[in-house]
Amino acid sequence: MRNEHQMKQLLETYEGRLLRYVHRFVPLEIARDIVQETFVRLWQSQDVDSYVGPWLFKVARRLAFDHNKREDTKMFQRNDPDVISEVIDDSETPEDSLSTHQQKIEIWKQIQSLPQAHKEVLLLKFQEDFSYKEISAVTGHSVSYVGVLIHEGMMTLRKHMLSQSSKGASHE
Repeated sequence: MRNEHQMKQLLETYEGRLLRYVHRFVPLEIARDIVQETFVRLWQSQDVDSYVGPWLFKVARRLAFDHNKREDTKMFQRNDPDVISEVIDDSETPEDSLSTHQQKIEIWKQIQSLPQAHKEVLLLKFQEDFSYKEISAVTGHSVSYVGVLIHEGMMTLRKHMLSQSSKGASHE
């Protein structure tokens, strides 16, 4: 078991990230319960220290999937561009901030059009900054398949963004 100081640090590091991740699969109030249950399981667990981040995400993911299976509900999908948002640099002008936000919305729309497996690995890679090995631990896919999913997802996004920019250039 971990001491209170360790748990406080882990909560500060992972609670918001886990809530954002799990809320992609279940409504917010259920996501909060799942994150709380995940930390209870961490408190009770042994030998998780070297890979605590992926372990937390894997447990929370499994709890969310189990909830949806138990409730016989389809996977909840959040259509929120803020899922991929980052803190906007204070040095940006309002016009730059608006442009950045619009780009994020467009990228989010494109990510939403991808198959579930591609969406999940892309968000874990670019939002959570997980390695392929960590993503593999969370999703259960092999490391090489994670690489394939990321590559395919990025190629699809790139093709769409290029076609959008060429459409915009032809309208000018």
